[in-house]
Amino acid sequence: MSNSRFVHLHVHTEFSLADSTIRVPAKPDQADPKKAKQANLLSRSVELGLPALAVTDLNNLFALVKFYKAAEGVGIKPIAGADVLIAEEGQDPWRMTLLCRDREGYLSLSRLLTRAWMEGHRPEGGVAIHPDWLKAGNANLFALAGRQSLAGRLAFWRDEQLVRNALKVAGEPGLILDVACGAGRFWPVLAEHANRVILASDPSQDMLDHAPIHHPQELLKRVKTFQSPAFAIGLSANAVDCIFCMQLFQHITRSEHRLAMLGEFHRVSRDTVIVAVRVDARLKRRQPTTDGTPPRPLAAKAQVEAEFKQAGFRLLSHQDFLPGCAAMRVYVLRKAR
Repeated sequence: MSNSRFVHLHVHTEFSLADSTIRVPAKPDQADPKKAKQANLLSRSVELGLPALAVTDLNNLFALVKFYKAAEGVGIKPIAGADVLIAEEGQDPWRMTLLCRDREGYLSLSRLLTRAWMEGHRPEGGVAIHPDWLKAGNANLFALAGRQSLAGRLAFWRDEQLVRNALKVAGEPGLILDVACGAGRFWPVLAEHANRVILASDPSQDMLDHAPIHHPQELLKRVKTFQSPAFAIGLSANAVDCIFCMQLFQHITRSEHRLAMLGEFHRVSRDTVIVAVRVDARLKRRQPTTDGTPPRPLAAKAQVEAEFKQAGFRLLSHQDFLPGCAAMRVYVLRKAR
């Protein structure tokens, strides 16, 4: 039994012809890495120890039978789903990922896709499901609305505004290090300043190798990446004007770990630090999850700000993602000594 807690819920296969070449094994025994003639979706998932996996091809379920048989044969829980386009006639569509909870969810998704192909209008990239059809026929479906949805676009716009404001408070630093950069979500915003030099580090070389597919070459020419852990950054003291950490720091829940990372930021930054933190500064009490699990504890605002001072920073500004509602807060700090 795998101990992994990570599950891919958004995977395209060879049946999404325009954007994937990932193969689903034609025969169930090819899911076993020892028997597979070449690597495939299930053989690689076995090697990674994934406990479950969703296949969500665009507007189809063509891979489902082969996927289910192969996944069950190697002890991986298969999750049926699809990426769909949502739009009314004449509107630009946006994507949503639908996952099936059970057989009834599978039937709901099958009906929606069938109706889309038979009655839906055809924007560029496929066929669209009318929003009213989804409202009426969503029994036992889970919906994941990503960046292309209206909510996702608004959230990303708000993130970008927070970053622009923070950079302005920090004095528009000329040499910036994006710590735990991932796929470079904020590189386009960092590059809006024409003369800014951008360094980017991440603990995972695989992630750094993956990042270029998300950005144009003109942007990538301005970003120098290197593999490095956030607790021991591979740069000398006072190497950059500003350290920028919007993703990793907000997920650190233990005070001693935050202080250790802040100490490293203090060593490497010559002047400022921009960091996102999840703080308990909301007006309403956080509710348990749907399965009754208590919500992940958030650090108290006063505690986090005391840690900044302890690490040798003074607070220049802070901004909340949604004041009184959302837990994320962006701080701009300056070295006090």
